[in-house]
Amino acid sequence: MVYSEWTRLESRYLVAAALVLLAVTAVEDAAGAVSLANLLAEFVFLLLAGGVLLLLVDHVRDARPGAPSVAPAPPKGEPTEPTEPR
Repeated sequence: MVYSEWTRLESRYLVAAALVLLAVTAVEDAAGAVSLANLLAEFVFLLLAGGVLLLLVDHVRDARPGAPSVAPAPPKGEPTEPTEPR
């Protein structure tokens, strides 16, 4: 989680990894490896918690006053809509 924040890695990757690991956990549980499935479930929980925390940090960072907006306004003097040739 710290590495993801430090390198500005997309926080959704942690959530995607948790979902993939959750599928592996289900397969291991169905195969009868209950202790391994329980261990993997703990890792899934940690990955999901870290992903949600990083998503929250991204949201707070973007909501700060003075943060650049997603769609900046066009510069003055330029048309806002495309014009058609006459």
